[in-house]
Amino acid sequence: MKPKQSMVQKPSTLLSAVGALSLWMLLAPTVAFAQLSVPSYGTVATPEETLTNGIRIGEGRVHPYFDLEFRYDSAAGYFQDQNGISSTLKPEFVLHYRPGLKLRVPSHTLSFNLNGFVDYLQYTGILSGPDSKAASRLQAQADLDATLNPDSAVKVTLADHFRRSDQTTNAALGVGVLSLYNDVGLAVPVSPGGGALEIIPGARFAVELFDAISKNSLAPVGCVGSLSCDPNAVKQLNYYNAQFGVDARLRFLPKTSFV
Repeated sequence: MKPKQSMVQKPSTLLSAVGALSLWMLLAPTVAFAQLSVPSYGTVATPEETLTNGIRIGEGRVHPYFDLEFRYDSAAGYFQDQNGISSTLKPEFVLHYRPGLKLRVPSHTLSFNLNGFVDYLQYTGILSGPDSKAASRLQAQADLDATLNPDSAVKVTLADHFRRSDQTTNAALGVGVLSLYNDVGLAVPVSPGGGALEIIPGARFAVELFDAISKNSLAPVGCVGSLSCDPNAVKQLNYYNAQFGVDARLRFLPKTSFV
């Protein structure tokens, strides 16, 4: 006959499990509250953050923030030394001072969201010498979304994206530039008949202006007569884009639509 298993340890095991579960239930709300009370600035704030935190102004809330970043750039630029212009990209330590704010105003008349910051880049000159300090510059970025009469059958939406930085979508450029880019779009969504049919005429206008990344920018070695690598000639690559169109969407089943 098999000996009967002892049942002495089961009550203590059960009590330990209940105690651990009770402790977890007590701590879980505290941990969740701590996570929600500290919004992640530098990323897009969630609607819950923008409505419960920040400085209240009327129906909206403002979230000011400041980022300080110390970055190592392995290809900061072509800088001049005692031997002339370097033929290879040089590294440098760069400081970023980035103040900004987020604003969200929910309204049945005019609602809008704004997220913008100013970024000052300070080239320290620690690795590539004092000539790299001339590349210090001011950058900025802002995104705006506004909707007029958001709850009506006919509304007007405006979206604008502004950026001043060394980032560009022009793949032809072979030298560092400072890009001033702005893309604005206007649309008039019309939803007759309860919203099953939606017609959205709209227009977009984009402009990108290029400039040398610093006043002392020089063409790299081997660049002769080319707009793509001469920083003093990149202004000739400025462009404007205009776009007009109409979108339509028909919802004929709860989870089905035709676009």
